[in-house]
Parts: sequence; structure tokens; C-alpha cells
Amino acid sequence: PGERVVTGLRVSKWIREELCLHAEKVLLKTNKEAEENFTADAEEVCRDLTRFEQKSKTTSLLASMSDSERKGFRDASSNSPILAGLLLAAPTGLQAGLTHLDLSSNGLGSSGLGKLVTILCDCKQLRKLHLAKNSLGDEGCGSVAGALSELPHLETLDLGRNNIADEGTQQLAEALRSRRCEKLQHLDLGGNRISAEGAGRLAEGLVQCPGLANLNLGGNLVRYEGAQRVARVLKECAQLQTLCLAGNIIAAEGAGVLAEVLAEAKALTRLDLGRNGIGDDGAGWLALVLDKCVALSHVNLSGNSIGAEGAQKLGAALGGCSALQHLDLSKNKLGDAGLRWLAAGLGKCRVLDHLDLNGNEIGDEGVVQLAGVLGECKRMAQLVLSSNQIGPVGAARLAEVLGGCTELAHLNMGHNFLGPEQTKNIARAMQACKALVHLDLCRCDTVLPVSQA
Repeated sequence: PGERVVTGLRVSKWIREELCLHAEKVLLKTNKEAEENFTADAEEVCRDLTRFEQKSKTTSLLASMSDSERKGFRDASSNSPILAGLLLAAPTGLQAGLTHLDLSSNGLGSSGLGKLVTILCDCKQLRKLHLAKNSLGDEGCGSVAGALSELPHLETLDLGRNNIADEGTQQLAEALRSRRCEKLQHLDLGGNRISAEGAGRLAEGLVQCPGLANLNLGGNLVRYEGAQRVARVLKECAQLQTLCLAGNIIAAEGAGVLAEVLAEAKALTRLDLGRNGIGDDGAGWLALVLDKCVALSHVNLSGNSIGAEGAQKLGAALGGCSALQHLDLSKNKLGDAGLRWLAAGLGKCRVLDHLDLNGNEIGDEGVVQLAGVLGECKRMAQLVLSSNQIGPVGAARLAEVLGGCTELAHLNMGHNFLGPEQTKNIARAMQACKALVHLDLCRCDTVLPVSQA
């Protein structure tokens, strides 16, 4: 595409120079065969950018790979010294014009990042900085925090999966508390080692970021005490739209303290509390306020040991969630009784387009109840019922109504006990769903043994 420079050993110099004049994004990447030539080749790009720095439109420098892209490429961590050298050698004019720098998944480490801090201080227009998966640790996080005062326009900071603990978080919090990042909107610290103490320090800093819209603290060690302190961010940051605290073992008590302030988070659209062990009690606390969260569109409560009691409370609350589009209750313990309670509320969620009930011990009785309200969910685009105990009776009832779900694009009923005939009936019913792009009926051709029914 026209907004990128893609350079290789066989790319002509003229083409590369022309692209350097017009590209907004430069992506540096190498495969195993070109390893020893990567430095020279990338230096050519930087030299071209240097020559045309007054005319170049380059605003983004990316040197990261997704997990899928990395297949067939050499270990990304070995790029780190090369990337540091290239960026250090880059012209001041190029650095000054950068608005987006992505060095994710490069194994920089604290030492590699130290060399880049000097560069960051020259990137006065930088708005997005992605440093995820770089093993920065507390020392590296401290280095980034020290450079924040030189980045007055920074809106996005991604430090996810960097083995950062409380010490590094405290240094970051101090930088935020001194109002160095008043324009910060997106902060990702997911997949680190931040405890309740670190979360508390961070919360003190984040209240000085009035424009904060997205906060990811998933996969840390926040627990109940940390959730109590993060609740302050919900209360003080009026623009917060997304909060992720998944995988933090906040338990029912943590869900309770968050529920106390959720009603005041008028801008909140996405709430992820998956894998926290909140149980029925925690679900009950959340149910008390869900209908007051007028903008809430995405809710993830997967992996929380929620049973029939919690489902009853959630079902009663769902009727007031007029904006709800995405509900993930996978890997809980709803059972047929729980789904029966839940179905009553789901029928009132007119804009619901994604429902995940994977792994909930649901049988025929529960699915029959769900089938009775699916017709009310006119926008349903993705339905996941895999890894349950649905048999021929439930499948037959579903087959009767699925043809009317005209927007359904993804249906996953794999790993159930439909039996051969009902598996075929489901497939036939889905022929009426013109939007269908994915149908999973894997391992559904057996019937649940009578002893387990």
C-alpha cells in the first residue's frame, strides 16, 4: 500500500527513494536468510530518509511483528541492538516528525531501551509509543517514565507484558502525578507483575490524566485491595471508556468495590473482569448497577465460577442494559437453571450481537429456553455454545429458530452431543443465514450416554 516503505535486497534504489518521499509509515523487518544483510539494508532506508527529511512525510516508524508474522523470521530479540543503532543514527528531523513509534516484541531489555531514551527525548511530536513484549522490567519502565516529560503530546503508551513490578509502576506513577502526560488516553500495563500496592500508586497518578479513555491492567496481581484503589480511577477519570482487570483474582469483594463506582462511570463502554473468581456474590454486586451503566456495550465475565444464583441476578439486570452488544459468560457454571434465568434478560437486549456461553454445562432444557428468545435478538452475529451438553432435543429446537437469525455470521456448537441427524439439521437451518462465514459443528455426531444424561 502507498503509505508504507517495503525494502528488500532486490528493491531498486530509485523505487525506495521515491517511497521515502511519500510514505507515512516505515516498517523494518527481516527474515532468516537476509539476517546478515539487514543492518546495511535498513541503514540505506535511514540514509534515504535523512536525505529527504525536509520533504519526507514519514510519521511512523515500526519495527515490530505479530506472533503470526514472526513465523519464518529470525528471533526478533536479535534486532534490538540494530534497531537502537539505526534510531540513534537517524536524523533529528526524522525524530522530530515522528508521531508513532512501535518497537513491540523486540527483546530490547532495560539496556537496549537505555540507548533509545535519548531518541525519545527528541520525538517531541510523538503520540503513540508501543514497547510491549520487550522484557523491560522495573529499570526499563523507570527509563520510559523519565522520558515522559519530553513527550507532551503522548496519547498512547503500551508497556504490556514487560515483567514490570511495583517499583517500575511507582516510577511511572510519579511521572503521571507530576502532570507530565495530561494528554494520555490509552495506557496498557497488562501481563506484568503489578500488585495491589503498585496499582494504588498508579491510580494516584492516573487521576492527573483527565483524558484517560482506556486502561488495561489485566493479567497482574491486583487482587481485592488493588481493585479498591483502581475504583478511584473510575470515579475521577470521567472520560474512561475501557477498563480491563481480567485475571487479577479480585474475587467477589473486588467486584463489590467496583460496583460502588460503576454507576458514576457514564462514559464506560467496555468492562473486562474475566478470570477473577467473583462467583455468584460478585455477579450479584455487579447486577445491582449494570442497568445504570447507560453506555456499557461490552462485558466480559468469563471464567468466574458464576452459577444459577448469579445468573438469576444478572438476568434481571440485563433487561435495563439497552446498549449491550457483547456478553461473554464462557467457562462459568450456569447450567440449565442459570441459562433459564439469563434468557429472560437476554430477550430484552435488542442490540446484542455477540453471546459466548462456551463451557457452561448447558443441556437441552437450557438451550430450549435460549431458543425461545433468540428471535428477539435481531442483530445476533456471533453465538458460541461449544463444549456444553446439548443433545438432540435442544439441537432440534435451535434448528427451528436459527434460520430466522439473518445476521448470524459465526455459530460454534462444537463438542456437544447433537447426534448425526441433528448435526445435519443445524447445518441445513444455517443455509438461510446469508451472512454466515463460520460454522463449527466439530465432534457433535455422538449422543450423550444415558448414564450421563
